[in-house]
Amino acid sequence: MNERITALVRRHDPDRFLTALFAPAGRQGALLTLYAFNHELARAREMVSEPPLALIRLQWWRRWWR
Repeated sequence: MNERITALVRRHDPDRFLTALFAPAGRQGALLTLYAFNHELARAREMVSEPPLALIRLQWWRRWWR
């Protein structure tokens, strides 16, 4: 499990973080990544001043997931 992603979900979505703890150990990392991606999608629009910058932020997730 990636510690940065775990910390992000724990900080910004504690309810979903707790639900991920009940998932099978082999699936927790993928579930936490999905929750973190959901958080990033929700805030990408408000974090940037121009739409192309939001796309750049989302490309990071695409590359990380591969």
